Amino acid sequence: MAGVMIRRSRMFLSPSFAESFIGRIVAIPPFSIYIFEHLGVPGLTDRSDCNWMRCPPTRLGIVFTTIVWLVGAWFVAVGVARLSRSTQPRA
Repeated sequence: MAGVMIRRSRMFLSPSFAESFIGRIVAIPPFSIYIFEHLGVPGLTDRSDCNWMRCPPTRLGIVFTTIVWLVGAWFVAVGVARLSRSTQPRA
């Protein structure tokens, strides 16, 4: 959670960071809450406090999105580890 707040503060404090390629990649996880909500996962945003179609995420939304991204990162790490593993038997 602290990492998300640090990333968001960088985006708001530095416009050059938000406009860069890395800034766009860093912004994907926080906004994926809205993608999951659109795909039909209920309860990720607080519908009672929407402002300009941006509803704040709930705790469930933050936890759900964090778990999804961590599991995805874990699968990528396992895939890279299997690809980089040597095929020759050890001596």
